[in-house]
Amino acid sequence: MRDEYDIFMGKYEEDHQCCPNCGSDLYRTTLIGYIVDMNNKETYKDNNKCTCTDCGDVHIRHDRKPSKDE
Repeated sequence: MRDEYDIFMGKYEEDHQCCPNCGSDLYRTTLIGYIVDMNNKETYKDNNKCTCTDCGDVHIRHDRKPSKDE
C-alpha cells in the first residue's frame, strides 16, 4: 500500500507544480497534511494555501499546474 501511495503522491506533485497565474514553480505554502483515501484517489485535493513568490498569486496547491517542461 505504501508504494501505491508514493506513486500517487509523486504523480500528484508533478501535476500540481506551477503557479496557475504565471507558471513559476517558486512558492510558499502552508503544511497541513490532508488524508488520501486510496480507494477514492480521484477525490484527493491538497487545500494548502500557496503564494507564488514571483507574481504574488494566492491559490491552493490543487490549483497549481503541471510544468510545461514535462
